[in-house]
Amino acid sequence: MEVVCITGLLTAAPNDWSPKRCDHPLPVHAELEATGEARCELALSVQDTAGQTVLRHAGEVALTAGLNRARTVLPAHLLAPGRYSLLLEAASARFRSRRLLDAWLPPDAGRDGATGGAELWEVRPGPLERPAILHHVEQVRMRRPDGSEPLAFRGDEPVQVIARLNLEGLPPGPLARVQSFALDGTLALGTNTARFGLDLGRGGRRELVLSFERLNLTPGRYLTTVGLWRDEAAPEPIEALHGYHELWVEG
Repeated sequence: MEVVCITGLLTAAPNDWSPKRCDHPLPVHAELEATGEARCELALSVQDTAGQTVLRHAGEVALTAGLNRARTVLPAHLLAPGRYSLLLEAASARFRSRRLLDAWLPPDAGRDGATGGAELWEVRPGPLERPAILHHVEQVRMRRPDGSEPLAFRGDEPVQVIARLNLEGLPPGPLARVQSFALDGTLALGTNTARFGLDLGRGGRRELVLSFERLNLTPGRYLTTVGLWRDEAAPEPIEALHGYHELWVEG
């Protein structure tokens, strides 16, 4: 049986912080890795901040062995203004984007209804075209040890932070750091691979898994940074997306 893994999900370049207009089409890009040729259903769920699914778009796709890039477009006026979390499923694989989608409707926008359903998934062999800011830290996910990826975690439950890293062109043994900040900038959680006794080695792609027995965080919204540094004393990162990934903690 072929195994499928979701290795990327983007609605815009990571340095594009702007909300997306409801009256404009919204492209969604995904990357999937398969151990061999496979056919599966690729399903995108758009959920509101209460965890309710407001849109589900699914279609069967054919994947080649290795990396595949998939693209679909959500039509204009399909989403109401608000904040949304994107959840992608392919076979038994699931990935929830921790970069929430902010949608807005300007006062001068047309008020036409939805223009129909989303476009069929278009799949091509090859990697997702990531912007330069995502060259080394390709993907960050947060999940429970059982593999589920809820919108919010409890402060007293175990959580895994998984980072998909590309170390090509870097000196051996870079340090990976995970930090979560409250919205006022206060550091609430921080650790790195040196504290876990982990050596990332040299070159290649790898998946880093950091396991926390409990977050020990009060309920609220936190911004999480995952980045690579040359060593623990380096003042500047090789690459880090500050405040890009959201961590929600519920009571």
